[in-house]
Amino acid sequence: MLVAKKSKPLLTACLIARNEAENIEHCLASLKPVVDEIVLVDTGSTDETVDIARRYGARVYHQPWEDDFSAPRNRGLEEARGEWILVIDADERLVPVDRKFLRRLLRQTPYEGFFITVNNILEPEKAPEVSAPVFRLFRNRPWYRFSGRVHEQILPAIYRAGGQVAHLDLNLEHIGYTREKQREKRGRNLRLLEREVQEGTKPTPFQLYNLGMEHLRDGDPDRGREYLKEAWEVDGVAERPFGTALIRRLVLTLIQAGAWDEALKYVEEGIEKFPDFADLHYFRGQILKEKGEPGAALDEFRRCLSLPRQLRYPHLKGVNGYRTWFEIGLIHEKLGNQVEAREAYLKALEEKPDLVPALDRLAGLLTSAGGSKGEIEIRERLRRQIAEGSTDAYRYLTARLLLDNRAWKEALTFLCQVGEDSPYFLPAQREVAFVNLLLGEPAQALQALKRLAESQDFVADAWAHTVLLGLMEEKGAGELPPVKMDWAPKCEEAAWKLLDQLVAAQEFDLFEKALVMFELLGREEAWISLELGKFLYRKGFTQVAVEQLVKAYKEGYRDVESLSIFGDICFEDGEYEDAARYYEEATDEDDPGARVYVALAKCYLHQKRFETALDRVREGLKRYQDSQLLAGLEAVVKKLAGEEVPVAARVH
Repeated sequence: MLVAKKSKPLLTACLIARNEAENIEHCLASLKPVVDEIVLVDTGSTDETVDIARRYGARVYHQPWEDDFSAPRNRGLEEARGEWILVIDADERLVPVDRKFLRRLLRQTPYEGFFITVNNILEPEKAPEVSAPVFRLFRNRPWYRFSGRVHEQILPAIYRAGGQVAHLDLNLEHIGYTREKQREKRGRNLRLLEREVQEGTKPTPFQLYNLGMEHLRDGDPDRGREYLKEAWEVDGVAERPFGTALIRRLVLTLIQAGAWDEALKYVEEGIEKFPDFADLHYFRGQILKEKGEPGAALDEFRRCLSLPRQLRYPHLKGVNGYRTWFEIGLIHEKLGNQVEAREAYLKALEEKPDLVPALDRLAGLLTSAGGSKGEIEIRERLRRQIAEGSTDAYRYLTARLLLDNRAWKEALTFLCQVGEDSPYFLPAQREVAFVNLLLGEPAQALQALKRLAESQDFVADAWAHTVLLGLMEEKGAGELPPVKMDWAPKCEEAAWKLLDQLVAAQEFDLFEKALVMFELLGREEAWISLELGKFLYRKGFTQVAVEQLVKAYKEGYRDVESLSIFGDICFEDGEYEDAARYYEEATDEDDPGARVYVALAKCYLHQKRFETALDRVREGLKRYQDSQLLAGLEAVVKKLAGEEVPVAARVH
């Protein structure tokens, strides 16, 4: 009698685990529809991990833990019968995939393995979602085996055998662990890494990278950065599979430390190696924004938007879309370009309707906007956009727009309807505190402030409103809440936000009193005058703004924006020589922007100094080569200066 030969499995999922009962069932359930077999190597579970695995048909093997991740990994490979191996951890899930497509690809591909994408959802807790390429899918060959006690690798074995690999759009979701388990893992990983390094003659770049990462996770950023720098300085490290992750994390940790110049140095080195790496362009935009170069930052963010998603790079979710649009909105808002800011925030919200900061900023802009046809259309567009999505978002936006008309009680009704489990709850509580302060209800305001103070994201808002509460109760500055140094930047931002609300509410006496916030933050009087003058000018209070800016100027405090304000005012008064002097001074700053050169040229044109105007336009074009405004102005000024104008320029 002939017996049909049983076909060899195509795809085996291999796991190692110990005490993973709370995670492993979701992992196995995600694998069941896709793989042919599941192999679990258990390293000493005392919970229900093994029983759960067997319920899902897994073949379970036991291996004592010997401080070496490669050993149980390789045991799993020895027991696997599939032609291909998918390595997955118990706290990961396989995102649904077209099974027929995957099987056809595995049967036909010439590659020996694939990088796939792992999306980190809650690691670390509350962090933005980050995606990264990981090498987890490869052919089952006896000479492909893992090496390394921790952060084990199999790719070197494949490269040694001459195998070629590629990137595949297959995704895992990494859910992560509780804080307690994370601490336990970090301690174990550091211990194993240090032991591995001691067993060798010299740390490898990969070991240095992992030591840096573990120290960062363990709360020692200084030591972590030094290991990452040491790894990056090794020749050829950028070409290693972890090179992109290394430079990305190094730049990010320098940004988090506020080391802007050093971060810029490394991000530019990274962009030279990986010119289409969107995250690096995003970081460069952030750095330039913080260094006071808004024009260059905008260029970088626009470049970031133009880059397609690359599977071979780690990726911060939203860098090619909503996250970058939000940054563009912030820059335009700071520059006073409200139309551009609103459009950028709308684009961010179109992609991610629950992006609370974008809705918050947009609501603030709409609150301060007029009732023109364009403003009404924007409001209605936003209302339609969120009405079918988050009800709480609609309530929050409606409340913010009611505040536009100083309808405090009506706004409070909508704010109090926002659910506690909503991402809009804490922003709504901030407004609840503000409205109750204006309504003379300090107890209700304090209750909302206590909720804000419990959140790291809103503790600065709680501080600013608490200062306002103290001022209303006529407390002295010495009785007002102190500021922790690591809060200061966020507190400053919260202070300006609160001042903006006070102006909109026409609470001018409170506004003047609230300026004490900047004294509490340790700001000098001249700095306060400079920033206050710019703020008031944007709000249309020209006379008092100029008084503050003049006071700052006399103390040596000036920047592109303040000098441009002086220039604009002189220009409007027909004082072109004085205006030119201020614009000239602005061009000495690091990033004056093309607009300053345009304004300067116009001053000289009014004085009929055509050659000087042409010189300034050309200086501007050297700094801002992509400026269409300067290019168009050059053609006009060349004609006025008596130079021959190219045909194309005349036609244009």
